[in-house]
Amino acid sequence: MRLSLKALLSLFCASAIAAACALEPSQDGVQEDQVGTVVFTAAVDDAATRTVLNGTSTEWAAGDKITIHNGTKGYDFTADAAGKTVDFTYKGNDFSGSKFMAVYPSGTYTADVNAKTVKAYIPTWQQAQKGTWHAPAALGVAYSETTSLKFKNVTSLLKFKVDTDNVTHVVFHGNKGEGITGNVSVSLAGEEPEVSVLPTDIIQDGKKVADLGTWVECYAYHDDKNKTFVKGQDYYIAVAPQVFSAGVTAKIRINDGAEIEVKKSTGKATFKAGTIYDLGTFEYTPPVATLYLKPNSNWKNDNARFAAYFFGNGETWVSMTDADKDGIYEVAIPTDKVYPNVIFCRMNPSASSNNWDNKWNQTSDLTIPTDGKNLYTVKENTWDKGGGSWSVK
Repeated sequence: MRLSLKALLSLFCASAIAAACALEPSQDGVQEDQVGTVVFTAAVDDAATRTVLNGTSTEWAAGDKITIHNGTKGYDFTADAAGKTVDFTYKGNDFSGSKFMAVYPSGTYTADVNAKTVKAYIPTWQQAQKGTWHAPAALGVAYSETTSLKFKNVTSLLKFKVDTDNVTHVVFHGNKGEGITGNVSVSLAGEEPEVSVLPTDIIQDGKKVADLGTWVECYAYHDDKNKTFVKGQDYYIAVAPQVFSAGVTAKIRINDGAEIEVKKSTGKATFKAGTIYDLGTFEYTPPVATLYLKPNSNWKNDNARFAAYFFGNGETWVSMTDADKDGIYEVAIPTDKVYPNVIFCRMNPSASSNNWDNKWNQTSDLTIPTDGKNLYTVKENTWDKGGGSWSVK
C-alpha cells in the first residue's frame, strides 16, 4: 500500500546498511457483504517499540484501488472510505471464484491462483515524496480462498536523507548488478513472499537502455513542486528483496548532472521483503574548491592569459588569475554543478572571450582529483597536450 494511503506499514529497529525497520503485513479481515464488495483490514502493531510511518494511524484512503484476480481475469475494486477496515467495491455481477490473488496498486497482472503467484512491476524510476515513497512502487499482495484478504508488502524500502544542496536524483544499485526493479514474480506459497526479478525491457526516453532492472533512480518532485530534495527530510525507495553478494552503492546527481558516489558497502547485504533499511544521510563536499595552474616557460610567452574549461556535466569557461604574481594561476571551481573534468588553456591575450577560437594551447582532458591535489604543472618544453602532473599547493 502506498504511504499516502497510510496502509499496512510499521517500523521496528533492526540492522542492514545502517539501521533497518520492519514493515508489518496487514492482518486479515476482509469480509463479503454483498455482490462486489469486500473489506480489508490494514493493521499495525501498536507495541511501544514501533511507530507508524508519517506518525499517523494505519489506514486506507478513500479511492484506493486494488486488483483482485479470480484465476480468469483481474477486477478493480475501489475503497469507498478511509479507515482500518474498508469496503472495496467492484461494480458488476460477473465476479466469482474460489481462489483469489489481490494486488495493490491496481493494474493489469498475470496471476496463477493455484500456484499463488502473480507477475507485477516495481518502477525503475520513482518520484521522491517527502516522508513517504512513490505510490506505484508500494507493491502489496494477498492470497485467499475466502473474501478475507491479508496483504503483505513485497518490497524492501530504502530510507535516506539528503544534506547537500540542489540534489535532483538519488541512484541505488548492487555492486554485482543484481536485479531490483522491473518485472517481478511474487509467490505467496510460503509464509513470506518470495520475489524474483524477471528480464525486463527498461525504456528511457523511448529507447531500451537495459534488459534487467539492476538499479533504481529516485527523482525529486514533491507536493510543493520542488525539483530538488529537501535537506533533512526522510525519503524512501522501493526495491525487490535481494541478496547483494558484494554490497551496494548509492549515488546522487546535482542539478541533473553526473552521478557522484556518496555511500558504498562491499560486504554481503540481504534485503528482505517488508523491511525498511536506513541508508543514512547522503552528502557531498567537493574535495577542493580552487584549482591552480603552473604554466611552463613556453606557455608564458607573448603575454598569454589562461582559462579553465570545465566539462563532463555540462560545460563552462572561467578565466584564471594570478593576483599575487607568483606565476601560479588560480580558478574557483564552479558550484552550479559538479564538474568532473577540466582543460587548462593558454589564451590569446588580445581577445577577452573564452572559447576555442581564442585558445592558443591546451592540456589534455584532465580529471579533477578527489584526493586533495589541486595544482597542475605543465611539463617543460611542451605546448599542446604535452603532459603534466598534479600535486598539492
